[in-house]
Amino acid sequence: MALSSTNPKAKFLVSTDEARKSVENTLIGYAVPPKNAEIVVQCLIAADPRGMDTHGMNRIPSYMEQIHRGVLSATTSLTVTQIIPVAAQVDGHYGVQILGITCEYVS
Repeated sequence: MALSSTNPKAKFLVSTDEARKSVENTLIGYAVPPKNAEIVVQCLIAADPRGMDTHGMNRIPSYMEQIHRGVLSATTSLTVTQIIPVAAQVDGHYGVQILGITCEYVS
């Protein structure tokens, strides 16, 4: 796919599959483990078609900058610190917040 524009804020329409692959490859390129990248991609890609642009793919540049600066951990693992019948307390160790809200880590 060739994208070109003189407008830095130009928007391009891409297929969901193409967006998913691009974002996942970007995350993995920044050392995010593939399993974590897949979870993040599912959430970000789902937000855009619902009109939630602020919670979608436009988060990627911010995530990459934060990983580059050492503010966000690319390789974090979550620790469940407390579980009660209706909630769990999870320490995300400065990782991408989306991982902390997935139930996949709570058993």
